[in-house]
Amino acid sequence: MKIEVVHDFDAPPESVLVWVSDLSKFPEWTNVLHRVEKERSPHDSPHAWQVELRGKIGPFARSKRLRMVQVPEADTTHLRFERRELDGVDHGVWRLDVRVQRGPASAQTHLSAIFEYEGRLWSGAIERLLRDEIESSKRRLTDLVAGSPRL
Repeated sequence: MKIEVVHDFDAPPESVLVWVSDLSKFPEWTNVLHRVEKERSPHDSPHAWQVELRGKIGPFARSKRLRMVQVPEADTTHLRFERRELDGVDHGVWRLDVRVQRGPASAQTHLSAIFEYEGRLWSGAIERLLRDEIESSKRRLTDLVAGSPRL
């Protein structure tokens, strides 16, 4: 599954980057990332997190724990997070690719994000709910960015 999200903000890129550059902040604006804990041990990346994803339909809920790392990029406005487990098993792809750029004249900042997933957790009916959650998350993120200090 591959989902692309685009959103414009009436705020400078630095104010948006505050909220999207650290996975630990994601639970403040998206319900899909239920819990995120920054790793303390220096494995293959100084930026690694234990992430619990959660999806819920009525009384039914599924969750999944995985390890995500930030992949270094030369451009500081391009952020890429990928699943990298330490157990030596070949796991399905989980990837979030985020770009934060100066926006068009009507917006100060343009965010584009591509979420890629290979697996069964977010299939079928869950994909529709994920898309609905993305829309709600964009509103919550917009509110948080608007309240961010101007950097």
